[in-house]
Amino acid sequence: MEHVAAHGAEVMVATHNQASIEATVALMGQLGIEPAAPGVSFGQLLGMADHLTFTLGRNSYRVSEVLKTPPGSKSRILSPLLVILQHIHILAQHQPFYGQLHIAN
Repeated sequence: MEHVAAHGAEVMVATHNQASIEATVALMGQLGIEPAAPGVSFGQLLGMADHLTFTLGRNSYRVSEVLKTPPGSKSRILSPLLVILQHIHILAQHQPFYGQLHIAN
């Protein structure tokens, strides 16, 4: 993280572990790295710890979800999945989350 702050390096924190995410967010704050800064992003698998992903996104952190599909199945999966993702996106904007992620400001 020090290289991100001082030299413009980039890092992706790919974890579903809440404590690791909270520690990263705290370290970013200590180093003066803004949530939306291009040097740090978070990544999770779609459907795993979505409450963490959504909370990070709502707090302006850069976050991505990855969809893992079996070989050759993308064309069968993507069309209905896009509809589901649109519904999840709409619901996520209006529903409370059942998990908590502590983000110190």
